[in-house]
Amino acid sequence: MPWLRGICLHLVVAFGFAALAIVWSFPLVLHLSTHLPGAGIGDNSLFLWNFWWMRTARPSGSGFFHTSYLFAPAGADLTLHTHTALPAFVGATLLKGFSVATALNVTTLASLALNGFCAYLLAWRAVRQRGAAVLAGIIFGTSPYIAAHLNGHFNLTTAWTIPLFALGTAAAVRGSIKWAVFTGIVLAATAYIDYYYVLYELSFAGCVLLMAARRWSVELSARPQHSRWLAVLAGAIGLDLVVMVAIRVTGGFDGHAGPVRVLARDIFNPLQLLWVLLALALWVRLRPQVSARPGDGWSPARAAAGMAVMSGIALLGSAPLLRNGIRLLASGQYVTQQ
Repeated sequence: MPWLRGICLHLVVAFGFAALAIVWSFPLVLHLSTHLPGAGIGDNSLFLWNFWWMRTARPSGSGFFHTSYLFAPAGADLTLHTHTALPAFVGATLLKGFSVATALNVTTLASLALNGFCAYLLAWRAVRQRGAAVLAGIIFGTSPYIAAHLNGHFNLTTAWTIPLFALGTAAAVRGSIKWAVFTGIVLAATAYIDYYYVLYELSFAGCVLLMAARRWSVELSARPQHSRWLAVLAGAIGLDLVVMVAIRVTGGFDGHAGPVRVLARDIFNPLQLLWVLLALALWVRLRPQVSARPGDGWSPARAAAGMAVMSGIALLGSAPLLRNGIRLLASGQYVTQQ
């Protein structure tokens, strides 16, 4: 049976990514109960505390998203804390027979394996070529981004929900209720891992929605236009380059232009300005004209149904976080920089 053969091949690939995670993080597998990934004790210990607190809070019934063990006696709300509640919950339930450190390390290894495997599934769905899909999984799963955050940001090494969300988004925005439920569950699960990844997934869904609803095309001008503006932008680019050279040569300067203080210690801001000026110059020179027409087989009603189901499932699944966040704002406890 072809479908059974396909499942078996996917399982073989999954075991391959599990082996890759072990080899890539070696010798972590030999020190699961005594060591944590990272150069030393730092942010990695925060996630160890998360796993310990989940085990402490669950039997007491006190709730995971508030603790009296920090800022006693008032306690601290953990809604905006980097809580990694989903991995911590796995560590307190499925892995409760192991030490806290072992549970954290096992979930970290599982995340490394899932990163590659879920990216593989996404690529397989797109190209239906197993070698290319495996390569895509390796590239995503062993990317420098994951490697850098393996030093202690275990919320960010748990990135497998992003390709898993992308796996069903295209079908969900076209009205597939099955895939809408799936993406809603993944979106809710992501909220219990890292809020940044929720924003990334929502942004991705918005982009997919725009691409599915319209067929976009870009036409470029064949003749130079707006030569006066091009000359102005060229002059601004040249001046910006002079400023960057001056900063490099002199080490920076501090002065005044009328009432405005001009402080330049490095070339970071002039460099950002350079990219903006170059982009404007290309835009003026090429004069791209963007047009869009309705996508083939596009149904706004089906898309609205799919998005409604996905959003409803996600909101329902993340309700405890949303409730705590609203309570935090209403009580005036949310504090940010002035």
